[in-house]
Amino acid sequence: MLQSSLFKTSKKEVLENYKVSETEASKWYKLNYLSYDFESLDEFEESQFLEIIFINKLINSCKNDTFFNYLLSKLQKPYSYNYHKIYFDVFEDEWKELPIVTEISDYSFDKILNELLDNYNEEEKVVVISDYIIELSLRLKE
Repeated sequence: MLQSSLFKTSKKEVLENYKVSETEASKWYKLNYLSYDFESLDEFEESQFLEIIFINKLINSCKNDTFFNYLLSKLQKPYSYNYHKIYFDVFEDEWKELPIVTEISDYSFDKILNELLDNYNEEEKVVVISDYIIELSLRLKE
């Protein structure tokens, strides 16, 4: 049995922030994608919240019901997976956890920057750095 979460997520937050409709969530429950009846709850434990967000993200990324069902068949229920931490390896035909980087001391900013710029002359370095600054700025705005 799962332990109760300290913090719960409201139904309103799920509906508004994750663009899930109550109708969709009820349909997912009836199709056995969700382990709980969305309509019967007003607040969600972390595992329930993860489950509905995972299903929502997966459905939105799979335009084919057959493929969606295939991907689900490769996972254990309930589908309380953090989509930031797993991926489907198409070459090995299985879900995997993303590796966790625990030691990055060898990858200092100076080292990365020097390796990146080694192949450029001084004028080119200015252009390359400027391009990266623009790209980083754009990504931060997303």
